Amino acid sequence: MKNRISKVSIIAGAMLFSATAMAVPYSYVRWNSITNGASGSATGTITLPDSTTVGVTYSGEVRSGQTSAQGIFYWNIPTTYQSALIDNAPTTKDIITMVGGNSNVKTLTFSRPVTNLAMDILSFGRAGRPVSYTFNHDFSIQNNGPGYWGNGPLGQSSPNTLTGSEGHGVIMFADTMTSLSWTAPVSEDWYGFTVGVAGAVPEPSSLLALAGSMLILRRRRK
Repeated sequence: MKNRISKVSIIAGAMLFSATAMAVPYSYVRWNSITNGASGSATGTITLPDSTTVGVTYSGEVRSGQTSAQGIFYWNIPTTYQSALIDNAPTTKDIITMVGGNSNVKTLTFSRPVTNLAMDILSFGRAGRPVSYTFNHDFSIQNNGPGYWGNGPLGQSSPNTLTGSEGHGVIMFADTMTSLSWTAPVSEDWYGFTVGVAGAVPEPSSLLALAGSMLILRRRRK
């Protein structure tokens, strides 16, 4: 069994690596309900191309929020939210905004493990008023550029701290996770985010089935 699990892990790793070796389509959260407030919340769903769904919940500060059927389309310059690994920007109006400047922990929770999570950032800070997010996972800045409110930079002061002055762009978390938390200690007029994934981590049973198929194919070749 030890060797079998080891082979499953290798296959899973190879699958995830191949999925991120080039730009792949991303599916973004659709918020179904949003509650404003210092202890706000939201619930939503990410529907993947194979119709697999990932439930998403958010808890933390909510200044305001938008579902796809209401509000302004803020992700209006798609190239800012694309990269060598992320094929497409959000196409819906969904967004959660906050002011920051408090010690409230913001947390996203996923109904199943996800990897290479993308977080799209809108209007992060302003000229003369840089802000920051400090996450419990390290990330990489995939892209930044002009956005709905301007063209300020996104920066990274540590492996898990994002900074910005009117920044727009997208960051990626390579870790496999079921939750992501962060703090926003500096206040500003408001800034917003949404999240997306390229796929969910396969269930263990699916990986075992794939491993079995690979072993059978290998034996046949021999």
